Amino acid sequence: MRRERMAERLRQRLRFLSLSPLTSVSLNHVCFLLPQQCAGERIWSSLKEEGVSLAVGQAYSGIEGVQRSYREALSLLTYLSPNTFRAYESLLLPRVLMGDKEAQSALLDKLLGGLKKQRNGDVLCETLLVWAQANFHLSKVAKTLNVHPKTLRYRLTRASELGALDLTDPDTRFQLQLASHLLSFRDKKNL
Repeated sequence: MRRERMAERLRQRLRFLSLSPLTSVSLNHVCFLLPQQCAGERIWSSLKEEGVSLAVGQAYSGIEGVQRSYREALSLLTYLSPNTFRAYESLLLPRVLMGDKEAQSALLDKLLGGLKKQRNGDVLCETLLVWAQANFHLSKVAKTLNVHPKTLRYRLTRASELGALDLTDPDTRFQLQLASHLLSFRDKKNL
């Protein structure tokens, strides 16, 4: 009965926000679709209740995107504390550090996936990873890659634009360093 009451409160909140109340219930879960323009926090504020937690996946388009977001939300369930709201992105890094293989792949895809799809994306990915391994020293990276410093700066700017990465952000830099370590560990493991 508690699950059904929660599902009804959720449907009412979605209608109040002029959203389609697309919900489903299973066991002790209430699943629902949330458009990208609506933040999960808005839903969470109306559902807070003792013993209730909310996990949301990232926003994607299409049927495959809905399925992917659902799998992301499900992957968070073991990491949720009671009475908490968590978005997939907020737990990605802790999960990577705890050795979660799915989270490691998701982090690599988040940082490098968009670049790999671009023309010469492999060069841009290599440049970012070498830059992270060299602790972000341009002269060391230019020597390692055997390129002119202007070429290196161009590649970094291009990678930043195409990958939507803020290369001045310490968190992004940390994630790039972590990605370089993950990839080097994978390479050593595959030998």
